[in-house]
Parts: sequence; C-alpha cells; structure tokens
Amino acid sequence: MLPGSTALTTSFEETSTLFTASLSGSTDSSTKEILAFYAKTFSAQGFTPSDPEVQDPATVQQFVRSGGDDTANVTVVSRDGSFFYTASINTLPESAK
Repeated sequence: MLPGSTALTTSFEETSTLFTASLSGSTDSSTKEILAFYAKTFSAQGFTPSDPEVQDPATVQQFVRSGGDDTANVTVVSRDGSFFYTASINTLPESAK
C-alpha cells in the first residue's frame, strides 16, 4: 500500500486457476507519485509496465508478467484535491508472490 494513504476497500479471491487481489485507497500524493510507487513495486516482482494512459477522468497504467499470464493495473482519479486509486493484480497460482 502506498505510504501515507488510507485503505478504502480490499479484496482477494483464489480459485484453482487464478488469484485476484485489489486495494482501493485515497491519498494526498499526486497521480505521478502513485504510479511511480506502484511501478517500482510491481517491477520488483517482475512485471513490465506500459506507459500510463489518460482515460478521462482516470489515469491507468497496466503491467504484465509471464508472457501476459499475470497482469496488474493501477487506476487513479483526482477529485476535490484528493487522489483515489485502485491497484489490482491477477496471477496464476504458481506465480503468486
């Protein structure tokens, strides 16, 4: 979780073929700071980042690993001076870290 942010929701689901987890939070950190933190975090786990895309009103960054079998993404929305984000990941059970 991004230091200094507040967790709003979390989820985790495990099946025999897929692990899915997500975290939504709010922070005073900027979109750039949020994306930089998660790019570093996911890259350390072997994910390759794509360039962030603005999909008004959100900014989204995708990450892939294991030839695309494992994916992650971060979505950030700014509202009233605060930033809200969701970081999520989908991995095969054998590659979960």
